[in-house]
Amino acid sequence: MATAHSGRNVMTNALFKVEFVNLGLTEQIGFSKVSGISYEQEMIEYREISRMGYGIHLPGISSIGEVTLEGGVAPLLYGPYADSYTGIYSWAMSCKTTMDTLTPGGVIKSDVIISAYSDGMISASFVLKGALPKSIEISDFDATSPEILIETMVLVVDDFWRSG
Repeated sequence: MATAHSGRNVMTNALFKVEFVNLGLTEQIGFSKVSGISYEQEMIEYREISRMGYGIHLPGISSIGEVTLEGGVAPLLYGPYADSYTGIYSWAMSCKTTMDTLTPGGVIKSDVIISAYSDGMISASFVLKGALPKSIEISDFDATSPEILIETMVLVVDDFWRSG
């Protein structure tokens, strides 16, 4: 009888950390959800008359998906992550200001590392190269709702790869 277990341990997606590498931040930021890490390769079908109607596939344009980070909004007045969170928000706003004033070369792209943990150790890391903030959204304020206030940041990235 065949079994679905392949003999290797698989990771849970619940334990992870997000680190913005080159922004000079000292602490990691807590996010409750990261989604959209993806790569897609467009294929071009090339046909020759000599191949009798059969085509070959060649790589076309590739694209990297937008990465979405979500987390609960926390007070910035105290706590270990206050400086780092303020740093990420300041970075996002500085990118907006630079784009509004069309200052060439003024945008600072950040590398982002998302590390998955298993048994207290990093089991895999995903490096997002050249990230820029595309949007920041705050969930609705609603006095009749007990829901947590969620902040969402969407990043566009130049490239990504897995390490570990």
